[in-house]
Amino acid sequence: MEKFQETLRETWHFYKKTLTLVVRGSTTYYAWCLLLLIFIITGLIYYLRQHDIGLFATNMTDQVSWGLYIANFTYLVGAAAAAVLLVIPAYIYHFKPIKEIVILGELFAASSITMAILFVMVDLGRLDRFWHMVPPFGKMNFPESLLAWDVLALNGYLFLNILIPIYLLVKYYYR
Repeated sequence: MEKFQETLRETWHFYKKTLTLVVRGSTTYYAWCLLLLIFIITGLIYYLRQHDIGLFATNMTDQVSWGLYIANFTYLVGAAAAAVLLVIPAYIYHFKPIKEIVILGELFAASSITMAILFVMVDLGRLDRFWHMVPPFGKMNFPESLLAWDVLALNGYLFLNILIPIYLLVKYYYR
């Protein structure tokens, strides 16, 4: 039991130290974070407008608008896959110069997959349709639906892209 408590203390210390490093920065850093927060809030406001009106707010009934969403989704999945490809030469072939940027590549992949999942959510139109994608609450039409395949694959991919950087950061921390 004492070993477990010691492990929890060390884990808490790791996360506390990591969060301290993330929130420390210059005035330019805080201005950049504020600008990004403004963009996020603006996007959320427009998404809530789409939730009220439906897909007519973004003209997603038109092929061009829908194609723009799908093109962005495809680009983000490809960007995430490219970032993950840094892992292969770094850890299988032990190519040392790439090992230094693998964590950044993995975090880029995780953020790209998160944005791709958000494009899928926007493509659904309303939040109540999201529940159909969660297996205990709705029917996913799993083998037939391409959207169900996307959701399962993207969530699995996101899980891996979050798990690998956490593992690498903990490994570097305890060196």
